[in-house]
Amino acid sequence: LDSRGQPAFGTAALDILDRAPDLAWEYLPEVVPEITADHAAHYDAIYVNLPRVPAVAVGRADCRLRVVARHGVGYDSVDVAAMTRAGVIVTHTPSSMPRPVATIALSFVLALAGRLMQKDRLTRTGRWHERMDNMGMGLTGRTLGVVGAGRIGKELLRMARAFDLKLIAADPYVNAIELGYIGARKADLETVLRESDFVVVCCLLNDETRHLLGAPQFARMRPSAYFINVARGPIVDE
Repeated sequence: LDSRGQPAFGTAALDILDRAPDLAWEYLPEVVPEITADHAAHYDAIYVNLPRVPAVAVGRADCRLRVVARHGVGYDSVDVAAMTRAGVIVTHTPSSMPRPVATIALSFVLALAGRLMQKDRLTRTGRWHERMDNMGMGLTGRTLGVVGAGRIGKELLRMARAFDLKLIAADPYVNAIELGYIGARKADLETVLRESDFVVVCCLLNDETRHLLGAPQFARMRPSAYFINVARGPIVDE
């Protein structure tokens, strides 16, 4: 719910729930940081956005929970192994996320290239004479590097072709031929960091990617490059 108590993502899904026979649903009575054993004892299914779902939530004998539905593409906030042991199905919504998240990433690229944040501050403070020092840069011939070429990464690469950017992607699991079809080149992480004017992180958070990027990796980037993370925060050692 938003600050007005209205559904932040519309009412279409709620209408479907209302029409489902023999199904009662409700919002959690309060905003909580994580789902508890009391929740799991009260509900058969829980749809979560921000709350975490730890192992302790399904550790009691009176657990009736059978489905945890995650809003979004990530599932690192859910202890999947614990849910599996308890017989709880975990779902997420990968098909709904690529376009909006890729659009956010591309919006950042455009804003940074045009120095829109600086120009906004100059405009609000009447510092018109400084605009010539904040012209920004064009995108033609610049290089966009994507770390993680899954659904979101590929969607970003497809959208970025319209701006004549050179496209490269680091992902050990993606097929180089598939990337080639959308105009991108597969490269290792070192190459993406070294060659890119914009580095966008789109990968999952797991044991392999936690702190994948830190001071040594940033040192390999161009001093003029921009770093954009639309994935989980802990992928970066801040």
